[in-house]
Amino acid sequence: MASWPVRVFVQGIEYDCTMKLDNLRQAHLRAWAPGASWLATVLVTGMVVVAQGGAAITVETIGQRLSDPSASARRTFILSLADLGEEDLPDAARTFATRRLLRMYRQDPDPGTHSAIGWLLGRDRQGERRRALDWGQAEALGRIDRDLAGRSGAERDWFVTSTGQTMAVVRGPVEFMMGSPPDEAGRTADEARHRVRIPRSFAIATTEVTVAQFQQFLEANPDVKAQHTRLDNPGQIAAALQRFSPDDDGPRTMMTWYEAAMYCNWLSRQAGLPESEWVYPTGFHEIADGMVLPDDHLHRLGYRLPTEAEWEYAARAGAGTARFYGESENGLDQFAWYAKNPIRRKGDLPDPADPQRTWPVGQLKPNGLGLFDVYGNVWEWVHDRARDYSTGVARVDAEDPVLVVSDEVARTRRGGSFPYGADVMRSAHRGGASRQTYFPSQRRDTVGFRVARTIVDAH
Repeated sequence: MASWPVRVFVQGIEYDCTMKLDNLRQAHLRAWAPGASWLATVLVTGMVVVAQGGAAITVETIGQRLSDPSASARRTFILSLADLGEEDLPDAARTFATRRLLRMYRQDPDPGTHSAIGWLLGRDRQGERRRALDWGQAEALGRIDRDLAGRSGAERDWFVTSTGQTMAVVRGPVEFMMGSPPDEAGRTADEARHRVRIPRSFAIATTEVTVAQFQQFLEANPDVKAQHTRLDNPGQIAAALQRFSPDDDGPRTMMTWYEAAMYCNWLSRQAGLPESEWVYPTGFHEIADGMVLPDDHLHRLGYRLPTEAEWEYAARAGAGTARFYGESENGLDQFAWYAKNPIRRKGDLPDPADPQRTWPVGQLKPNGLGLFDVYGNVWEWVHDRARDYSTGVARVDAEDPVLVVSDEVARTRRGGSFPYGADVMRSAHRGGASRQTYFPSQRRDTVGFRVARTIVDAH
């Protein structure tokens, strides 16, 4: 059994030791129990922090942990605060923490820390379950987001778009192992492990595009809105959204790959990027079966769907394990809306204890890069056509020589969705045998997307 380094704080005194992986997982799941003598916050990949809380956490402890030079330690401590109730956090400590965290939300350069603060301060529930403590800072966070929207984020590894979406920045070039090892639980044959180099810096949205965000695009483009329908069943899209994604801040589904690309072009326009930097054909009517991508499209700075390699790199957030937090399914429900007892045969009914719909984006914990819902909730369209990996061959994530997008050639989607089981909720999962059936003209009630773009690295 592997052991990991642990930094333990007991009554303000720091100790270094090791802890077996199973014990780490147990500590992570336990996190904070009322009346316990310590607060456990665990980051399975890298340094693990176990911070003493005692009967109540103090201003001094908060100040020390939020000043930790390790971004992973700061993130982990912030996420752990969500398990505290009013009896565990005196008014003075909560007031101090709130002020400090709001300042960090604006200034901390780490995207994972930024998302962790937004998650802690801005959310009062996870699905139907209320948090132990509502920090009540959604409005304050919104004011900061609006103030930063459209501003340069050169000093940070995240920025807020002019339309209010937060983007995590990956400074390239980067290399990683894509796919899965032969012994990974749930692995399918299309996940051959190989080294990939992403030769550029890029940004990727921390959340999936929401119902409200996509509706804003449709209202601004009535021609697109008029075509956004099923001619054989005009009410189908509205009915599917009402049933499976009824919240304005829930993930938008029921769009084709082409419509997701149109949305990306619209974001480029909103950002003031010249058409020469747009990734997809500049006329919405041109984004359709037979469209041709520019041969330099991954060098352009316009918004687009993430490549499959970018998506997996961002989902992993530096981890080589099946999931960004480790190998096991234990703890997955802290990060993903998924079915613990998924339907296995056609005609079976879903387990009523499993999610029956999507939930608003960002209600569950983010990964280390600050991305929410990378597993579960909804599948996400990505840029690439569906193609097999070259077994064991290193490759560069560059423009596909096949530039034509066709209704007859499948595109790829990633991440799984709420009706699927834990075997799908892995960074390497690509859809298995059904991957070749994800055609760009299809609409699905469990498929959405998040946006990305190539950026010029100012660092």
